[in-house]
Amino acid sequence: MKCNEIVKLLHAYLDKQLDAANTINVEQHLKGCTHCNAEYQALVELQHSVTENIQYFSAPDNLKTKILAGLQNETTSSSASETNKPAVWKYGLSFAASLVIGFALVFNYMAHRNEEKLIEEVLAGHIRAITANRHTDIQSSKVETILPWFTSKLDYSPKIFNFSEHGFKLAGGRLDSFQNQNIATISYQIDHSLINVYTWPSPEVDDAIQESHNKQGYHLLYWCKNNMNYWIVSDGDNKYVKQLAELIQTNLNENFPPDK
Repeated sequence: MKCNEIVKLLHAYLDKQLDAANTINVEQHLKGCTHCNAEYQALVELQHSVTENIQYFSAPDNLKTKILAGLQNETTSSSASETNKPAVWKYGLSFAASLVIGFALVFNYMAHRNEEKLIEEVLAGHIRAITANRHTDIQSSKVETILPWFTSKLDYSPKIFNFSEHGFKLAGGRLDSFQNQNIATISYQIDHSLINVYTWPSPEVDDAIQESHNKQGYHLLYWCKNNMNYWIVSDGDNKYVKQLAELIQTNLNENFPPDK
């Protein structure tokens, strides 16, 4: 099996969801492929980190008190008259309301967990590039050299810009993998710091406002534009992350306006 096929199976392999044949194929491939094995080890570390640092959210005490009080009141009313249909109706509404609140809390928790998992994956990719000294798979400062390399390996064309006149040296590009797909990574250097720009399609989300995160001493910045995700990660000065984001967003608006 090829690397791109193995990478798509790593999550299922880690969760022990593969059948026997695919399990053997993955294990044999990992023994002889340092790249895929590094991807797998990163997933193992990510799973361990998420398990160790996962946060559980519960309803505030005042909300719990109100729900319990409402249920107790309705239970008392219905006990006084079993034929009191309005009381039974209200009890049903109270129960339904508690279910809605419960589902909302679970949904918010899952959304938060998924966001944290994505942040961990993006950050792990950046750290992996630094520790393995694999800043790029194709080293070049020319967009016309990097872009064809990406388009030959991906089913989408990432937007690449050269901002050397602003101090951001285009170093090249490489492939990363998370969320069960290959990710285009464009690398820049400034003041001896590596800045990675991760970009991949987002069919579900057209545009999303910019948001920033600080984790383990690294600066992360995210937004979505024209159904494309953008993540910028660096351990350098946060001002460079913001400046690079502004440059990319400006060029996206000027050179790639939304389709009408």
